[in-house]
Amino acid sequence: MSAAVALAGVAALLAVLPALAGARRRAPATALAMWSLALAVRAGAIVLMAGYVLLVFPGTAAFAAITDWCVHTAIPLLATRIDLAGHRVGDLTIGVPLLALLVVVAWALARAIRGSRSLRRTIGAEAVGAGPGGTVVLRGREVFLAAAGFRRPQVVVTAGALLHLDEQELAAAIEHERGHIRRGHRYVLLFAELNAAVARRLPGTRTALAEIRLHVERDADAWALRQSHDRFALASAICKAALSRATTPAMSALGGPGGATERIDELIAPERAAPAVGDRALLAVAASGAMAMVASLAVVVPAFLAEGGSHAVAAVRLACGF
Repeated sequence: MSAAVALAGVAALLAVLPALAGARRRAPATALAMWSLALAVRAGAIVLMAGYVLLVFPGTAAFAAITDWCVHTAIPLLATRIDLAGHRVGDLTIGVPLLALLVVVAWALARAIRGSRSLRRTIGAEAVGAGPGGTVVLRGREVFLAAAGFRRPQVVVTAGALLHLDEQELAAAIEHERGHIRRGHRYVLLFAELNAAVARRLPGTRTALAEIRLHVERDADAWALRQSHDRFALASAICKAALSRATTPAMSALGGPGGATERIDELIAPERAAPAVGDRALLAVAASGAMAMVASLAVVVPAFLAEGGSHAVAAVRLACGF
């Protein structure tokens, strides 16, 4: 019981740590790590609840009270005899939450795969040739640049971007997109999308996903600045590309989604948006919390399995008909 309470307490702390620590004032990598962990904790809570329903709940008095019925005794005037026991129905339904989670994860993965394939087809259809810095030029009048693709990512740029961005803006924007590739942001976004799909019903999940998308862009901005590009040129390019297409795990666009104003403010006036001190301490707290959660799970999960394993086995056998 104490391990379960400790697990709940640590999970609650990690879920709200980015908000308490003012993640937007932190270095992009720190904020990204905190929000990713917070989102993973939310998804983990849903998985644990589904496991509780499958393994532990069938052995409780509440489950027995809910399922202690049968149709022919509950409806004595029914002419046809139906032998439907509540315990049998309960055993058949306790696995529904876990099955629903598997369906949600499969759906999210399928959506990511479809998006990646659709993106490849779009690039193949709209590509008009090679651009500066090894980019691929696409048709289009809008100012659009993106790191596109999952297995073999590449920087794509529209003809409109080549027309409307000056040399410094274009160079900074292309380096921003290279930052997405070098920093592995496509994996971060895929991880976030899967966790958000699992925890989408919990309060704060949409906010966490939006914050991860913002800090992925901030991290790519910081990468471009570390390559000695002009911060004002990058801010100007972001402003011109602010109406570009949305970000997905397979494509990170320069202008979005969301957060363009905050990013431009941070680039133009870095002294007002300077990362707060104590990032290493926050990362240490987050890492310690994650290790404490693992230690608590090492105690709680075996206890759950020992307490409810027989109920789960019986339910699986009943569902399979043997």
